[in-house]
Amino acid sequence: MNELRKIRMGTKDKRSAPFTLHTLDENLRNTIDISDFLSVVRNMSDEKTDLTIMPENKEVYHPKQTRGHFIRGSLPIIHVFEECKVDNIRKVLGSELNKLKNANESEVAVIYENEELKKALPVNTADHDVTVCTVEESESSEWPAAIVLLNAMRKDRDEYDTALNRLYTAVSRARVHCVVLFFPDQENMKISDEMYDMEDLLQRLEPFAIKKNHISDEM
Repeated sequence: MNELRKIRMGTKDKRSAPFTLHTLDENLRNTIDISDFLSVVRNMSDEKTDLTIMPENKEVYHPKQTRGHFIRGSLPIIHVFEECKVDNIRKVLGSELNKLKNANESEVAVIYENEELKKALPVNTADHDVTVCTVEESESSEWPAAIVLLNAMRKDRDEYDTALNRLYTAVSRARVHCVVLFFPDQENMKISDEMYDMEDLLQRLEPFAIKKNHISDEM
């Protein structure tokens, strides 16, 4: 990055403050708020992983978050949808994009878990000047702000591990501001049906993020 990045971020009351413009120097990877979020994901993975099996891969998938600075930004936001109602998810996605409407594609990314999800919930790039990509496509890139869409339904341990890796990768692409949307992958299922340990993860993230639950009847 050749210049300072600007992004909208919270001020005094991090859970309710209006957005104001702020800059993050190019030599700082993430705000401490995003680093805290990533540390929870990393610790969850470490607890569940047999580190005697290919321990050299540990740092590859989940690089250690070192507290080298205390630049604070807005708390990450997690939207948890009880059901996969496409219109409701689009509404929230649009609302979050509108908060960043003064930014451009080099400053904001919408990161999907996979190509299928990107096709199911497309972003109108004519209305929003943002980068649109999958988690895999986002690797080695970074943006001041990122909105992540992830399926929270995990039937077994392997799917859960994959979800943690993708969540960590996607959130770590954001330098200052990050929003995560969790929802089931099928319209006839509720998010509580098959979450494996995702519910535990969401509980651990609560001190480090603003969690917003979306119940279909209320939207």
